[in-house]
Amino acid sequence: PNDHKDRITAAVKDATGRELIISGNIEASLFPVLGFKVENVQLGNPQGFSQKEFLNVDAAQAGVKIMPLLERRIELTKVTLTNPSIHVIKTPSGITNLSFGNGEKAEVSGKGKAPAMNLSIGSVEINDAKVTYTDQGTGKTVLIDPLNVTLPGYTPGKETDVSLNMVLKT
Repeated sequence: PNDHKDRITAAVKDATGRELIISGNIEASLFPVLGFKVENVQLGNPQGFSQKEFLNVDAAQAGVKIMPLLERRIELTKVTLTNPSIHVIKTPSGITNLSFGNGEKAEVSGKGKAPAMNLSIGSVEINDAKVTYTDQGTGKTVLIDPLNVTLPGYTPGKETDVSLNMVLKT
């Protein structure tokens, strides 16, 4: 997978208009879980924002079971983000850096519409996250540091416990 970093970053740029930098190693697995682990990732802000990065992540990991895909089910095994740092910015004109896309409108057609897939998630862990929200119009900044989230599992239609630990600083 490390040989394909250029293709991955180009695809992200085409889809989002943002620069993706993968400084670390990418590991992949194929069977029975299609998965990846990547280290040292940065996702840039859209044009017009002075701060270079929107997101920095020390490590990200995710996996999906292959066999359920054949039955139109998505079973994620685990999604983990380690030490992510997210910088949300609101400009004085009210525009935020939370919009993703390349500026082109997607064309939606009712023809050939695929049925919805079932989704379940084994677990989600976000460890030692830092979220900064800056309102450039008011000059106020809100910081959540640290933010730790654990979702032990998710299946549609069933209650799910979420563990959340955070410190909010204004």
